[in-house]
Amino acid sequence: MKIAILTNADIGLYKFRRELLETLCAKHEVLIVLPEGEFIEQLKAVGCKFVPFAFNRRGMNPFADLLQMIRYGRLLKRIKPDIVLTYTIKPNIYGGIVCRLLKIPYLANVT
Repeated sequence: MKIAILTNADIGLYKFRRELLETLCAKHEVLIVLPEGEFIEQLKAVGCKFVPFAFNRRGMNPFADLLQMIRYGRLLKRIKPDIVLTYTIKPNIYGGIVCRLLKIPYLANVT
């Protein structure tokens, strides 16, 4: 199964979700979709495939957010995940909308 994980930073994913990633990577293809960060190499070592996706996680520009949603749509059409797991607010909202439109199952996680 191909699992895409959308989040806004690598640090939380590595520090708080590493065990989950190790378990998922043991049996599935896991793509992490997030901006560049200092823990990318450690996440790759766990078995994740890194898909760079830059955006301003604190921005409040509605046009930039719309563009982010369009970019998520293009990316998800290209990588064709079986399921999407989202963390943090913008990936939860914009990734969730795109998944709904593309009929891709998704799990939103609110921390």
